[in-house]
Order: sequence, then structure tokens, then C-alpha cells
Amino acid sequence: MRSSAASGRWLCLKNLHLVTAWLPVLEKELNALQPHQDFRLWLTAEPHPKFTAILLQSSLKITYEFFYKQNPRQAPAGLKKNLQRTMDSWSPEVLAKGNMVSRAQALFVLAWTHAVLQERRTYIPQGWSKFYEFSYADLKAGADIIDRLYTIAGMLCTYTIAGMLCTYIIAGMLCTYTIAGMLCTYTIAGMLCPYSIAGMLCPYSIAGMLCPYTIAGMLCTYTIAGMLCTYTIAGMLCTYTIAGMLCTYIIAGMLCTYTIAGMLCTYTIAGILCTYIIAEFTQFTCSPDGAEIKWDFVIGLFENAIYGGRVDNVWDLRVLQSYLTLFFSSEVIGGKKPPARHLAPNLALPTTVNYQDYYGLVGALPEDDEPDHFGLPANIERSRQRMNSSRVIHQLKAELVGKFDKEKWRAQLSPVLNLWKKLNQGSALLQLEAAPPSGSNVSPLTAFVQLEQYQALQVSLATVLIYALYVVHVENYMVQAVHRSLAALSKVIRGTLLLTSEVQKLADSLLKQETPGTWHELWEGPDDPLEYLRSLVRRAQGAVEWAARNDSGALLRDSLDLGDTLHPGTFLNALRQHTAREYSVAMDELVLVSSWSRGGVPDARVLLKWVGLQLEGATFDGSRLMQNTHDSASITAAPSCTVAWVPKDKKPNMYQDDLVAVPVYTSSLRESVVCSLDVPCSKPSHQWIQAGIALLLTN
Repeated sequence: MRSSAASGRWLCLKNLHLVTAWLPVLEKELNALQPHQDFRLWLTAEPHPKFTAILLQSSLKITYEFFYKQNPRQAPAGLKKNLQRTMDSWSPEVLAKGNMVSRAQALFVLAWTHAVLQERRTYIPQGWSKFYEFSYADLKAGADIIDRLYTIAGMLCTYTIAGMLCTYIIAGMLCTYTIAGMLCTYTIAGMLCPYSIAGMLCPYSIAGMLCPYTIAGMLCTYTIAGMLCTYTIAGMLCTYTIAGMLCTYIIAGMLCTYTIAGMLCTYTIAGILCTYIIAEFTQFTCSPDGAEIKWDFVIGLFENAIYGGRVDNVWDLRVLQSYLTLFFSSEVIGGKKPPARHLAPNLALPTTVNYQDYYGLVGALPEDDEPDHFGLPANIERSRQRMNSSRVIHQLKAELVGKFDKEKWRAQLSPVLNLWKKLNQGSALLQLEAAPPSGSNVSPLTAFVQLEQYQALQVSLATVLIYALYVVHVENYMVQAVHRSLAALSKVIRGTLLLTSEVQKLADSLLKQETPGTWHELWEGPDDPLEYLRSLVRRAQGAVEWAARNDSGALLRDSLDLGDTLHPGTFLNALRQHTAREYSVAMDELVLVSSWSRGGVPDARVLLKWVGLQLEGATFDGSRLMQNTHDSASITAAPSCTVAWVPKDKKPNMYQDDLVAVPVYTSSLRESVVCSLDVPCSKPSHQWIQAGIALLLTN
């Protein structure tokens, strides 16, 4: 900026809403500048409540709305509208380029995939666990990849390997030949060379004997069977060896370094870079319709870079993988032959490159999305309406926040205060004290229970847990810390205590229906304050009960609900450590096994009977998953489950059916994953993955 200001250039700083904490530094720097008269500073930012007012007031402001391609949040919702926007952005020539049916089909499949990924965000958190910024830039990048691959395929590669017919066109030079000693006719730079291997038509020697000869006046000295060959043809230099060894050569000024028999090849042809594996992992194969793409290559790019690069939840990434594998397949993209499988129910791709055929396919879609287009359960609309209602109520309550008003606070905060009073009636949590963990000579499960109880009753803002050493530093009581904050709020409302900044922040959060930050520092519980208080008391009571059961040696004797703990993931890790000691193996050698039958996990030394789980996205009777119907409940109770950590080499095979790994979340908001459990299911497994099924500790 200093350099631009001194020289009179223009400078643009983008996305300043991402660095609001740095804006005071920018203001100070601007005030110290003595710029050239031609210097201009452009700033771009989205609306942000913490954007510096002084910087705004000192700027000439231009406000504009993003076009729907860049701002999908404001675009009309629905698959049909989404696909129409994409088709409107493409001309008929885009689909008809090269007159390749499979290319046109691939572009439409990309448009469909893009629409499904974007519109699935309507069903957060069951569709996706969070909002992912899939944008028009992703669609454009994907279309560029497909176009580039088909362009390369049409220009240079229509071939087969391992002795089958191969036709190459390289920079205008035609080569038709066969592999593995079969007849080959070459023309290079207009010169004809008919020959065959194994001693026919070409005087040379085998098994390492030297053969000097000329072809059309060009010198060739070489040996066969992996030995060195140096020659020139029409001024083109080639030094290579055979049978998979290194070959470097130049043809028509194009550099190629490669190895044979399936090893790596990097080359440029007509300025296009291609790195691929020959004979086994190449992106192209022959067909009567022209070159076919091997879709694993495309799926890998979309999964790891273009779309998958935005996804940070492994279970959401699994949904993306399922879509890509299902859509980008030769069974769907069949070229001129009828597809073996529809892209979606009753949605078969046209076998032409006609733009109107594809646009008509979009026009025939219903205005309202159908759940099976996303692979979601039939009752997904119930979940969506439930989440939307909660969101609207939260937004309306957030509008009520303002300056201190005693009567307003009394009316709106009474439910919180009354709930806390009700939760603690008949309970001794406010008076209970817990001793710190007794030391390092206890079992991991005992240490966890002691820490859990101690943390529930005596953990504070200054809590420092070092689990390896079982060290806990305490300054306040957790339940009592929440109690004191609410008591102070109650006194302010009654007028017996002066309003402080801490009480003001507490009230502002509660009026917005948000859990105060000071509470979250105690424990990362629900964002809704009422749910937070219920969960806190439930877990504090659970910690006391678990401690009593552990003291009597009956912790694992009966079933446990991990929803009663503050840290269910830590408990499973303690169970793993305890099991590792039983087997005398490293923790990394153990895997978590689940059983939904009465027989449990055979031969396991430490078992956990897990109850209280709930299932969203499907129905489960203990033997196999079943799809939800329109009138099914959004969330249903799951059967009890037996889990155990067992050595990898002793993992039992308890089910004949396929298994699908189902994530276990702490709540229906799907913000925190505890673990995953295998659940028996019928084929295909992708339908359960796309349904967004999940097990929940609490609803």
C-alpha cells in the first residue's frame, strides 16, 4: 500500500470482513500516508457488525448485490431452478462441441451434481452438517476439467493396450500399430516404414547383438531386449531402452519422458500437459462413440479439490463421495447407447448433443423438490420444518435485545430463572462437593468417573485438565458458577443489585436465546440456554450416579447412557485404554466393534451395554435398517447396543449382511461427533449414506 501510494497506482484489498480485528491497523496506516494524487484504494467487504465505522465514513461507498451465481443463498431454491440457471449460462454450442454425446451427458451430470450439492443445504443438519459454500466457481472449474479431458481425448488418444488396435494422432502424424510383436505400420513425417518384430522385414540381431542399418537414409544403431538404442529419424533424437526402462525423446519439438508397461508417463502434446499411467490407469479408453473417460480420475479431482476441498466433516465428505461415484459412471454416461442406470428416478439422459433435449429434461422436473432426488428419506420435510421453526423463533427472540429494561427483562428472562429453580428442586447438586482424582494408580475408567464428577461439580473457567497426569486446578464450582450468575441476574431484575457489565452480557445472550460465552467456557454444551441448563443438570446428576456405581464395582455391569456424561468421547477413550491393559496391547491395535444382537460381542474382555441412542434418517429394529415413510417420526429410539474394543486381528465377523458405519453425534444439531457404529443394512449402502442417517446421544 505504501508503494502504491507513493507511485500513484491503484490497489484493491478484498474481503476485509474476514480481518475486522486488523482494520484499526489499516486506519492508522491510512492516516499516516501522504499519497500521490492518482493513488486510489479500493476495499471490498461483506456486511459485518464489527466493521470499523470510521473507515466506512471516510470512504466513498458502493453497495451492490451479488448475482445469483456467486450468491446461492439469495437464488431461488429448488433443483429445477438451479439447473435452469446453469443451462441458461451455457449456450447450445457448449453441449454440442465436438459432437460427442458422452461429453454432453457428462456436462449435464455435472450440472445435476452441482444442483444436488447446493440444494441439499436446505436440509441442514441432516442434509449437510453445516452450510458449505458450493459456488458457481466450482461448477465452472468442473466444466473446464470435463471439457479439457474430452478435448485431449479427441485430439490424441483413441487406443487400447496389450496388443489391441491403437491409433494415435500426434501433431498431425498418423500412427496405426499393434503391441506385443504384432504387425505395425508407421508413418512419421511422411516417411513410410513397414516392418514386424521377431526378425521379419528388418535385418537386425536379437539377444544383445549389434545391428547397424538405415531406413530411408537415416542412421539407426541399436540392440533389442532392454539394451541401448540410439538413433535419429528425420532429425528427431531418441535415446531409450526397452522392457519398461526409461525413454526420453523429442517428436516434432514435443518432449516426452516415460516408462513402459504401466509406469508413469509425463508429456506435452500441442502444449497440453498430461500425467497418467499407461495400460492400467489411463483416463481414456476406446469405444465406437469415441474416447471414453475413466471416471475415477474425474471423481478424484472433484472429491479432493473442487467440491471436497470445502467439506471439513468426514461424514459429509462420505455423502459427497457417494454422489460422485453414483453419478459419474459409465452406467449413467453411456454415450449413444441407452444408459444402464438413470441419473435419478425417472430421469434418463438424452443420447444426443441437442441443447433442447437437456433443457426439456430440466423443464419436466417438478417445481418442488422430491426427497428421492437427494437420496433423503421421505419424511425429510418434517425435519426441515422443525429446524426452520427453531431458526425463525431464535431470530425473532434476537430482535428483542436492547438496553436494560427491568420489566422487559423480568418478563423475558423469567422462563430461564424458573427452569433453573425447578431443575434444582429436591437436588443436592448445589451443596455437593467432589474430591479430586485420587492419583495415577487407578484404572482409566475410575479416573474418568472421578474427573467427570469433579468437573461437573467443581470445574471452573480456570480449569486445566492434564489427563495423563490427572491434574485439575479449581477455582469455582461448575453448577454453582451457573447458579451464581443467574442469582446475580435475578437480583438485578428485583433491584437489589446494581447492573454490571457481566450481568448485561449474560442477559443479552439469554434474551437472544444464546448460551452465554462464560457458560460455554465451563462446558461446550447446547447453544440454546434452556437446553444447556437441562443438559448440565442431567450430566451433573449422571456423574454422581456413575461415581456411586463405580465405587460399588458395577459401572459396566449394567447398561450406560453416554448422554449422561459431559465428555462421552473421553469415556470411550478411557474404555479403550482399560481394554488395552486387559489385552496387554497398544491402544492403536484396538478397533471399536458394535453388536445389536443379544449375543453381544463374542470373546470380548470388556463390554459396554450402550442405551439411550436415537436414530435420525431411518428406522432400525436391531436386525437391519429400514427406510422412513412420509408419516415416520423424524427421530426414533434405537435398540440397545453392545460395544467393545478388540484387537484388529481378533475382530469378529458377526453379520452376514452388509454394514454401514453410522456417526454418533452428541445432539440433533450434529456439531460434535463421538464415534461411529456399524449397523447392518441391505444393499446398496449409498442409499443410507445419502439419507444422512445418524445416531444421536440426545434429541
